[in-house]
Amino acid sequence: ADDGPVVRLVPNYGNQVLFLAERSLGFISVASVDVIRSPCMGWGAPAIDLTLDATMQSRLYISLSDGNVVAMDTAQGQAKVCEMKFKLPHVSRVPLTVRTLKGYAVALQDRSE
Repeated sequence: ADDGPVVRLVPNYGNQVLFLAERSLGFISVASVDVIRSPCMGWGAPAIDLTLDATMQSRLYISLSDGNVVAMDTAQGQAKVCEMKFKLPHVSRVPLTVRTLKGYAVALQDRSE
């Protein structure tokens, strides 16, 4: 299956690089330059952006092209997981830019639309 193009890379994610493609999220080992575990998938529309939660490094917010935002957890304690935790309320038909600050997620419409 085609996961689409890579839309975001997050370097310095431990000893890994986090990548977001339109339909998947994964981790690349810096040492071996290889995907080190199965990619996360499961959202409906193509992903356009990714934000790390400032207070919870294992939580990621993925902005989708249809205006939805999903929160994914990549770890629970020491265990590596790929779990969709929740969706933010759908308030826009256009993509949202999400940022986090002190445990809060703020979503604004993308001005490029």
